[in-house]
Amino acid sequence: MDIRQLTWFLAIADARSFSKAAASAFVAQPAMSQQMQKLERELGVELFDRTSRPIRLTPAGEHLYARAVPILGEVQKTQMEVQEFSGEFRGRIVTGSMQYLASVEMADILAAYRNAHPAVELQMRIGNSGQLLDLLRARQLDIAYCHADGVVDEDEFDVRVLREEELVVIVGPRHPAADGTTMRVDDLLDQPLITFPPGAASHEALERIFATAGAAPKAWFESADMATAIALVTRGLGVALVPRSVASRDASIAPLSISPVPVTLHVAQVSRLDRPRSLAIDAFASRAAAALSSTRYSPG
Repeated sequence: MDIRQLTWFLAIADARSFSKAAASAFVAQPAMSQQMQKLERELGVELFDRTSRPIRLTPAGEHLYARAVPILGEVQKTQMEVQEFSGEFRGRIVTGSMQYLASVEMADILAAYRNAHPAVELQMRIGNSGQLLDLLRARQLDIAYCHADGVVDEDEFDVRVLREEELVVIVGPRHPAADGTTMRVDDLLDQPLITFPPGAASHEALERIFATAGAAPKAWFESADMATAIALVTRGLGVALVPRSVASRDASIAPLSISPVPVTLHVAQVSRLDRPRSLAIDAFASRAAAALSSTRYSPG
């Protein structure tokens, strides 16, 4: 039994899937499966009930999980403490960010941190809020920056809300509403929609808006990223719901507040409650929180 096997075991147990755990760890699934089979042979027990979907832990697996979490926590904590004797921050920080934060704000934060602490290895993974929380659950991230509204279990995560951000409807320059400042929900129901995949906070918000009006959104296009959605909007192919900070970067689109009640989300800094944090991670978290809290994108 080694540290890598225990780390992969926890990732599989948290994701309840070999394929999801392997993907989040950037490991080939057969390699991960072979290591788990090797661990089971070494221990003489089955750790996973592979007949269920999603997979479940056996009683032996549940016992190992309960022991492995504090063991790995102590290993990580010890590594961090020893590295801090060097007098400078070392180690690795794996952050997760929504795409629209990563392209400008997080890029600036990472660059400033790298200049201040060049011995720290920085990695960043991009995803929507749902994907980032899955990566946190699979222990593949130290800290994530995402929308926390309605999707974060505060018994599992440490959540620090950094700012409120308005979601606005963006329309192209030739759209009839382009000269206005608001769009009523009743009018939004009739618009051709450009949506984002499930897991994106704007996707969930759009569904809630329509559900309140007794309708369901019908997407004309689904975009995995903001840049493509904006390109479709500017060409008159539909409207999209995006954070105001995104809309403010492009003069070719018109941002419209939803009327009568603007829709807002909360950008948050999220980490696991049971994952130890080094001084290097704490310093990064403080820098990122200060930067992301400094700009206001709420209604009014």
